[in-house]
Amino acid sequence: MRTRVELAACYIGLATVLAVASIFGPATRPAPLPPKPTIETIAERDGYATAISAADDGSVYLIFNGEGKVFRLNGTSPELEVVASLLVPDFVGIDRLGNVYASNGADGDGCILDHVVGLLTQAEAIEKIRIHSSITGLAVDGDGSIYLTAGLVGEIWKVDASGQRTLLRNSEHSYDGNQIPTIDGIAVNKRGQVLVVDNDGAVFLLEDGQLKHLAGKPRECGMVDGSGENARFCGPTAATADHNGDFLVVDQDCAVRKVTASGEVTTLIGTPEGPLPGLVRLPTEQCSTWIRSIAVDRNGDILLAARSALRIRIH
Repeated sequence: MRTRVELAACYIGLATVLAVASIFGPATRPAPLPPKPTIETIAERDGYATAISAADDGSVYLIFNGEGKVFRLNGTSPELEVVASLLVPDFVGIDRLGNVYASNGADGDGCILDHVVGLLTQAEAIEKIRIHSSITGLAVDGDGSIYLTAGLVGEIWKVDASGQRTLLRNSEHSYDGNQIPTIDGIAVNKRGQVLVVDNDGAVFLLEDGQLKHLAGKPRECGMVDGSGENARFCGPTAATADHNGDFLVVDQDCAVRKVTASGEVTTLIGTPEGPLPGLVRLPTEQCSTWIRSIAVDRNGDILLAARSALRIRIH
């Protein structure tokens, strides 16, 4: 049996512990580690994936090399549904209403193909715009306006929901006195900002028909994270925007770089052997063909058209 002195000592000790806890609070547990990024193959065919886009209902639209078709993956079945058969389809985009737009070749003058963007319906593709040059990028904003780049001739076009066509930029425009050599990808974020990708190593915001430098430096190849001209790209191509309004740019064939509207560049997905690992690296076999298209689904996961169609979960 404990003596009164021993009991008093216990009470004093307990009171001391409670007093300290009231001042400093309970012991904190370490914060849980963030989940590891995952890479999931969502669709594959004999040919490599060339285009990918996501709808708000969870559907994913895909184009594969050599197929001549636009496919739909509805999220509840692994089977691909053919949505449309087109001549040489290359890009696909979707607006908030679920309208699907695709670009493809069309009969032109002699042996030269025109290139068109059409609204896909159950019966046909309703032509929205036709140009006489290859389309190198396609984006659709929430209001149904279509933005496309014709990089070989340095043009950027917009077609609004009413069908009004506007040439936003042509080859006569320049940046720092030098013409942009190859305009590739284009993306529109939720704030309506338009990002244009220069394959020669930089990204720009399009404002009033002028290209405002955002990050990277033309004609200087590298993989460097940083801000503005301190960052480096090496052959950036496709682009999209995420739910936060930031842009995601495919770089060096098989990497994904995040670019904020203020020009801050960080690497999210690294190449198998590249200098910047990012949060995850793609398997070597998926980089046997470069990433030709990128999208973000309704859950914020990144979708890539690589050797296969991939879903990357990094959050």
